[in-house]
Amino acid sequence: MLAYVRYRLPGETLINEIATHKSPLQCASISEIPQQKGYVFAPFQKNEDNPLWFIPADEYKCWGQPSEVVSFSSDFTIEEANREEYAQAFAACQNSLLQGVLQKVVLSRTLKVHFSNSLSLEEQQHLFERACITYPQSFVSLISLPAPWGTWLMATPEILLSAEESTWRTMALAGTMEKSDDCFLTPATWSKKNCKEQQWVVDYISQQLESIGYKYRKRYLCATRRTFATSLHRFRNNSASASFNIPHTRSFAPHTGCLWLAYSPSQNHNHANRTA
Repeated sequence: MLAYVRYRLPGETLINEIATHKSPLQCASISEIPQQKGYVFAPFQKNEDNPLWFIPADEYKCWGQPSEVVSFSSDFTIEEANREEYAQAFAACQNSLLQGVLQKVVLSRTLKVHFSNSLSLEEQQHLFERACITYPQSFVSLISLPAPWGTWLMATPEILLSAEESTWRTMALAGTMEKSDDCFLTPATWSKKNCKEQQWVVDYISQQLESIGYKYRKRYLCATRRTFATSLHRFRNNSASASFNIPHTRSFAPHTGCLWLAYSPSQNHNHANRTA
């Protein structure tokens, strides 16, 4: 296999694998994605170092998720982040906020872990299975691309698009709060800060849909769901409507983030996720 992807949908225990013996396609834009079953792996901002990939589903198979994973250990070192560069980026973000250019910004840091030996294919599979067990309500995927683009393991609770027949759905997921014993919370439980940040995401998604001419219906959930196996609750809204029909040219609003679009050959169901 020149490229493959294994993924597990949120709330399910079925592991899917899509593979190709040909070189995966690098697409210049969403419109160049072929009209065939496969897997899309797209960056926030496409460039030569971060292309948009399409992995054709030349082979497809699935199997059940294991209930436990064999443990293994590997020697590694952690490279400290450059604090000076981060401080400069923080100052730039703070200045943009004070000037009103930005309403909200999440400044992330990169943690580099160097292993003494490369992880074997079996060890990569064990890490993927461990992520599936640890994050049962997240979309978990393991993507292997030709050198030098490497292998990617990710778990995200954020749904960019999900589709079943003619109905498409997306969600706004922003606010966070320390987890309590109560799995379902009312909106009044959330702070003004969380509600405000949640509304920014709702408004942004609404603007993107309106800019490409799609009608939609918002559905505000009166409760939250635990999406991570951690100490956080996440605030969620859904937008859904039968009139929210996106043609299979896949003309998504590209500004909404990193996109993984998985076609399941055995089901009439499409699913796309994004990172926070």
